Amino acid sequence: MPLRRAENRRLGLPVGIAAACAVLLSACSVSSPLAVSSSRPEASAGLTAGAAIALETADNPSSLRGRFAAALSQEFADNAITLDPDAALLADFSIAQSDASGGILRGEGKAVENEEEQDWAAAPREDRTFDECEAQRLRASFVIYSRAQGTVTYRGTVEAIECRFDDATLAEFAASLVKDALARP
Repeated sequence: MPLRRAENRRLGLPVGIAAACAVLLSACSVSSPLAVSSSRPEASAGLTAGAAIALETADNPSSLRGRFAAALSQEFADNAITLDPDAALLADFSIAQSDASGGILRGEGKAVENEEEQDWAAAPREDRTFDECEAQRLRASFVIYSRAQGTVTYRGTVEAIECRFDDATLAEFAASLVKDALARP
């Protein structure tokens, strides 16, 4: 009998280490789900399928802005929204990729005693010991204006943190913003 307990202890140690490593290594994944936030006036008709919209295209189609403009254009087409430079609705967007260890402050960013008191639009991500890469933040803003009324009818922002972003990610960003803009308030 004593021999079996010793064997169990020897076998138990690697299992315990394996369980601890599994917990620690689960933190090495650098990924966050898409987070969409938006606003629209209550009286806004919003974006509807079959509508026409004007969208500024980028000068360089291979740039991040150009690739996102193409993703938005494709998403509009997929939702029966036509691009027309003279449309009553005008869409504009911005997109930026940055190191996720830096943050984005709202307003002027006043000096405070500690960072928790800051008004973060996007808080810095703390590096983790087992990160597989230098985490990147991709953030896109999308605005729709009514030319006739001179007002914003929709404003949305989407953000994610990953190791790298590709055209599929840009398409996912565009889809989430257009879907959100199509949703009724």
